[in-house]
Amino acid sequence: VDAAPSKAGFVHVPTTANLLRERERHIRKLEHELALEKSWLAGMIAERDQLLVKHSELTAHLEEQNRWTLGLERDWKAALARISELQDEFHAEQAAAIKMAQDYERALSEARADSEEKARWAIETEARLSEALRLKCEELAEAVRLIDRAEATVTERTVWAQTLEKTIDELERQLQMIRGSRWLKLGRAVGLGPRVNDR
Repeated sequence: VDAAPSKAGFVHVPTTANLLRERERHIRKLEHELALEKSWLAGMIAERDQLLVKHSELTAHLEEQNRWTLGLERDWKAALARISELQDEFHAEQAAAIKMAQDYERALSEARADSEEKARWAIETEARLSEALRLKCEELAEAVRLIDRAEATVTERTVWAQTLEKTIDELERQLQMIRGSRWLKLGRAVGLGPRVNDR
């Protein structure tokens, strides 16, 4: 206990009653401070317990986040692997489609060339047959003209009928052969060549 300050050379000496009262006051003060310390300590303990609970919650949440992150990473890696597989499949299908298109284009080109070749052959064949038919028709027309001239000569030269009978028979036989030929019939069918009347 602090002593009272000295005044004019007098020294204050507490009595026994004063000592007890000061002691009780000091004890009450200490008890009050102890109660404050206990209250503060209880508050600190409660705050520590709350921090521990929050720490546990944060630890659990962090572990959950770690597990979620690991799962997300696994899914991401699986997705990357699947994307790589799909890209490989797409490239393979694309290459197959390109090859198929090239094969189709080559086959189409070959078919077009073959068709053009056949068309040229058909045109050339038609031209050749038309020319041959024209020549045959001309030959038939010339034969008919000769026959007509021979008939006119026979008509005009009746006086030679006896001596030329054999020749006339031969010419008439040839005439019948020409009239019955398939070239003359073909010319008649297509409207080409001279018209030869049957006798």
